[in-house]
Amino acid sequence: MVAIRFEPGLVQDSVVKISKEITEASSLSVEALGLLCYLTHYAETGHFEPEDLRAAINLGRDKYNRLMRELLTSGWVIRHQPRDHSTKTFGAIELHVCRTLKAKGEA
Repeated sequence: MVAIRFEPGLVQDSVVKISKEITEASSLSVEALGLLCYLTHYAETGHFEPEDLRAAINLGRDKYNRLMRELLTSGWVIRHQPRDHSTKTFGAIELHVCRTLKAKGEA
């Protein structure tokens, strides 16, 4: 299972703050930029499932995976999979949408 989560403070007073850094992200395709803005716009829910997102914007699995991979590679989305050290098992994958561009490996 994958959950998409958002950094605290991304939404305040029902106004979505889209960083100037996002709109100037020349390394992103227009499609990935649109998905990032959409994710930023709907951040007030806290998290949602990728299947729900894909259904809401009529996006196929392959295109969703390609765009999400682009956002992950560029640093706008961070992948996190917590590990339970006592049972040595991995938990659900979480994708964190960032307010500002993160350097590779930065959480």
